[in-house]
Amino acid sequence: MLNADPKSCMYVGDNLSDMQAAKAASMTGVAIPDPNRICQEFVEAGAQLVCASLQDFAREIGLEPAFI
Repeated sequence: MLNADPKSCMYVGDNLSDMQAAKAASMTGVAIPDPNRICQEFVEAGAQLVCASLQDFAREIGLEPAFI
C-alpha cells in the first residue's frame, strides 16, 4: 500500500472505463486516447486532461519526453 492521497495521484489510461475508475477513486484522470476517439467522450467520462501522446503527457507534467 502506498498510503498516497488519491487526490494527489494521476490515473493514466486510454479507455473511457479508465476515466470512470479515476473519477470513482477521486484521482486525476488523464486520457491518452486512440487518435480516432472523440476527446469529449473522455472529458464526459471524467478525464481532467486529454493528451495526444505520452510525449505530450510528459511535457504537461514537466518531464522531458526523451525517455519515450
